[in-house]
Amino acid sequence: AAVDKTQHKYEIGDTFGAAALLVNQTRTADVVASEDGTTIAFYNLKELNNKDPRKAKELYTEAMEDIFRIILDMETLIDKLDKEIDEKKLLDIEGVERVKKIALFDWIIQSNTETDVRPKIFNLAVKNNLTVLSMQKKDKKLEDVFHELTSE
Repeated sequence: AAVDKTQHKYEIGDTFGAAALLVNQTRTADVVASEDGTTIAFYNLKELNNKDPRKAKELYTEAMEDIFRIILDMETLIDKLDKEIDEKKLLDIEGVERVKKIALFDWIIQSNTETDVRPKIFNLAVKNNLTVLSMQKKDKKLEDVFHELTSE
């Protein structure tokens, strides 16, 4: 139920509240693990409140905490996406000839042989409040250039 599954993993006895996000839903779910797998028991909170108000309050609180955790995960992801560098900013760097996005925050940047663009890329990241985790310089071999010329 989390945006990024590495953010939160459900454990034995955890309650999750994603079902409560749906319109007109009065249920939440209590996860109970057994030796042969996980059993999920669904509760109608209104009905449970009539039978066991303490248990209903406990499940409601846990479900709401889970919902807030999911919302926080989503806000964090949105913040990351807002800070994403766009291709035009990279192409505007003097010496950059081509850019190719290979993952959300990973780029291959090709420059001419006369200019080392790494300091300019670093400065662009700093200006945009981004952190550069790694940057590698890779020189082309003659066979790479030949392959590019013959494959076009």
